[in-house]
Amino acid sequence: MPDIHFTVPFINEVKTVNGWKQDGEAEDSYSLIRCHFVLRGDRQMSPSMKKGEIVGGSNSLLGVTQKLTLSSEYEVTTVSLVESVQESLKESEAVSEFVSSLSAGINLAEIGKLSSGIKDSTKTSLKTSFKDTFKVQVSETNRVKKTVTREITIDPTIFGPDAGLVLAKAYNKHAYDLYLVFLDYLFIEYKRPPLGVRLKRNKIPAIKGNRHPNIIRLDLPLASLVFWKQVPDTLLQSKEEDYSLEVEDPFEVQIADLTQSKRLPVTIPPKPSLYDISETVFPRKKWGLL
Repeated sequence: MPDIHFTVPFINEVKTVNGWKQDGEAEDSYSLIRCHFVLRGDRQMSPSMKKGEIVGGSNSLLGVTQKLTLSSEYEVTTVSLVESVQESLKESEAVSEFVSSLSAGINLAEIGKLSSGIKDSTKTSLKTSFKDTFKVQVSETNRVKKTVTREITIDPTIFGPDAGLVLAKAYNKHAYDLYLVFLDYLFIEYKRPPLGVRLKRNKIPAIKGNRHPNIIRLDLPLASLVFWKQVPDTLLQSKEEDYSLEVEDPFEVQIADLTQSKRLPVTIPPKPSLYDISETVFPRKKWGLL
């Protein structure tokens, strides 16, 4: 699957002035920090298959060698994590606290502090907090009915009399890897020119030629999202006495450590940029209090 790119806050949330943070002391000042994530996967973690719920079976009869055709109907469930991850990031306390700590650096006097203020300790704190608090709830899955037919021979001299044979769903462990690749930020300020009547909009930092100076590259590995993926067209066969349920909750998502740093290919500056978005949100001039 190709990498999935998304931002927090979502783009539709920043297309109105309500999606921007207003400076409490300056009525005509606004700011925004946007986090750009990449979800990579899915990655198979192990080739070994684990048993899920039983969907069919038979048993041996004393003195009878059986040749059976077993037809088992069952549901294949496909876990779709992308929307769940997006919503969870939107509600993440760790991400909100991270952005809030950076927002303190957005002001007219110390606008450059935002770039220099991201230290290793800050990123480490985000990563630790993220792993401890981030949760993904899988609420919707795709379900497809399947029928598997098998011919098997049950020999009671091998299985023993009245021995049970069961067929169970098969699962592999897979993972998506989540990265916080970069941030972009923008400060909007309205000021009245010396001889002007209306307030004039300023964007800080200003674009320098073709370079957008409001981007901070992080390439920060946040976590691996580990989940069960059902193996299609496969049922595992075992003696009933040897069967154990190895996948109790096929919709469980575990948050695991991700330490591998990568410089991921991303579009910089992002499209649309905050400069583009702000152009439609904030008029170039407006009336202010005299």
